[in-house]
Amino acid sequence: MARRRRLNEENYRTLGSILTKAAEGERYARTVDIIRLNNKPDRAAS
Repeated sequence: MARRRRLNEENYRTLGSILTKAAEGERYARTVDIIRLNNKPDRAAS
């Protein structure tokens, strides 16, 4: 079983920048959508 890891705020900003740039190209647009869905902060854990 894979353990769940959390990103800190700085990591989310970095990931967001990378994903925004990657989404500009058609090649990675779908991958970016999937990553963004899987990396939303868990509001229930707050």
